[in-house]
Amino acid sequence: MKNTLLVLMTLFVAPAFAQNADAVRGGWLADVGGVRHIYMLTVRGTAVTGTYCTDCSDVATLALIQNGVLAADGLKFEVVNPGPNAYRDTVTAKLVGDALEVTRQRQGAASAPTKVALHRSTAKPAAPPPPPPAGAPPRPAYVPPGPAEPLTPAKVAGLWMFGEGPGKQHFSFKQNGSELFGLACGPCDEPNNMAPLDRVSIDGTTLRFSIVHENNAKAFYDKGPFSNDARANISQNELHMWVIPSYEPPSFKPIEITMLGPIRGY
Repeated sequence: MKNTLLVLMTLFVAPAFAQNADAVRGGWLADVGGVRHIYMLTVRGTAVTGTYCTDCSDVATLALIQNGVLAADGLKFEVVNPGPNAYRDTVTAKLVGDALEVTRQRQGAASAPTKVALHRSTAKPAAPPPPPPAGAPPRPAYVPPGPAEPLTPAKVAGLWMFGEGPGKQHFSFKQNGSELFGLACGPCDEPNNMAPLDRVSIDGTTLRFSIVHENNAKAFYDKGPFSNDARANISQNELHMWVIPSYEPPSFKPIEITMLGPIRGY
């Protein structure tokens, strides 16, 4: 484990390998003028996707990272917000030391590009909830409030939540044309507590998506980048999902979560 961490640290400081996928994937942040900007980068081969947001618990700020490419000299991708305040930005980024230096240009605008240096979060991930006490009765089986409903992107889009307090979970789904993308977070101000929602699809009454962990969550340190793969149904403002980590066998008993929403849709 120590040797692995030393290798990863070397990737951050060695110029010859600065644009390595393992060095750039995952969460980056910068505080500019009192506003926190968070980029969550998913890297598969040389393809880069992910999410960008400011007030990340607000679906309106959630934007999609798409058409991204990782090359030897850096990254290039687009940030697309398909919401009411729609925009499309072209972004180039390069890892310099331990900072990801980003240049961002609004497409179709005459304004000068903006530049910012992003950094990794130094905050610790939120602690998981404590296990139930010994001898506690088993959790009762989930009983849906009604039959599973036929789904459309518009029906899924919005903010779904469960839990309470600062660590409550926010699952934001947003429409981009006929497709959906999203972000899971809780708390929603630190990349260590975030994961993009990728590969979102609808088949009748079934919603499927992947909760993508590029460089966070406890299992990352043993398994590397992984996803929690979910299927879900919706009934009367309840979204009930069954989740299996991608590194587990198909026989793994799914984790079950019930969320309420959508609180607002975009």
